[in-house]
Amino acid sequence: QEAKEKAEEILDQTNQELEAWKNEFKHNKRTYWKNYYLAEKKRREVAGKIAESKLKYSEDERVMKERQNIMNKLKQQAKEKLASALTSKASQYKTLLEDLIVEGLLKIMEAKVTVRATKKDQSVVKGLLKSAQKRFTDEMKKACSAHKTNFQMDTIVEMDSTPLKDSCIGGVWVMSAAYTGRPDAIIVRNSLDARLDSCIEH
Repeated sequence: QEAKEKAEEILDQTNQELEAWKNEFKHNKRTYWKNYYLAEKKRREVAGKIAESKLKYSEDERVMKERQNIMNKLKQQAKEKLASALTSKASQYKTLLEDLIVEGLLKIMEAKVTVRATKKDQSVVKGLLKSAQKRFTDEMKKACSAHKTNFQMDTIVEMDSTPLKDSCIGGVWVMSAAYTGRPDAIIVRNSLDARLDSCIEH
């Protein structure tokens, strides 16, 4: 009788342990699948956002490329019209060249300056240097006189031996002779290409 009771006790204990293990297994399984579904939901949300971001970036990139193509076409058309105008209005272009040199001199304010032009404009620009220098000096004297001071800097303006690149429409670069050829060169890029780029960008 005692052996029978002992066997039943062991069987009950085993059943209880088995039941406890089943409950723990079910709980762990539910927790696992809950975490799995939460993780999967999060993964899909992240993937969706990435896909949406890529789509938006792709659209933005397409719009930017389209805008750049339009700007390039406008720039090319403007360059062609400008080049044509320079030929048909030579006297006005000559006046513009002198104005661009004077503006460069006023911006640089250096004692020795070189001016760079395109090959086709070099002779014309060289002939404008003295008058541009005089205009610069007159402007500075007038400005200094207004403040009751004297302008005493002797400015030397010379032609730079290196021309602007052949693709340049026209205009000039005005450079401080002391820095020519150096990375920290002081340059006023008054080429018509630079002016055109500035107008299109703004």
